[in-house]
Amino acid sequence: MVSKTVYGARDQEILYYRQSFFYHIVSMVVKIELEVRMAVKIVRVLNTNAVVSSDQEGRELIITGAGIGFKKKKGENLDEALADKTYYLESVDDSRRLQEVVKEISEEYLEIVSRIVKTAREEGLKVRDSLYVTLTDHINSAVDRYRENIALKNMMKLEIRKFYPKEYEIGLRAVQ
Repeated sequence: MVSKTVYGARDQEILYYRQSFFYHIVSMVVKIELEVRMAVKIVRVLNTNAVVSSDQEGRELIITGAGIGFKKKKGENLDEALADKTYYLESVDDSRRLQEVVKEISEEYLEIVSRIVKTAREEGLKVRDSLYVTLTDHINSAVDRYRENIALKNMMKLEIRKFYPKEYEIGLRAVQ
């Protein structure tokens, strides 16, 4: 037998006010989130698919997404619907170098590096933020060499495999 709760008039009134209060709070939070989102300004356009912005603490963020920088200028509002990934590097120097690399290369390589770094950290490896810069540049160079039919033999491959087995395995998975 299923019991049904019967609310009195006072209980229904309390329930109504609780729901109204909940909806009011939710709408305030959504409104605040929308205002915060709308306040995001472009600090620098790197290319059609990447811009630099800053967060509440003044840290530079590299934001990528298809067309996010298209016909945009410094100071304009950022269309967050176009934002796909946000990158923040602790080191200002690393952030600047990554911005330079992003200007010149495909966003796709940065996304690949992001997945590699995430996997490495999940595997328990300590990864410095500078890897975003060096590995993105490395992948870009490797793809350029491949397109030009330039094959290089890695003379250190056996040593890398022996002394850095986890890193080597992650690299193999990334290539596949």
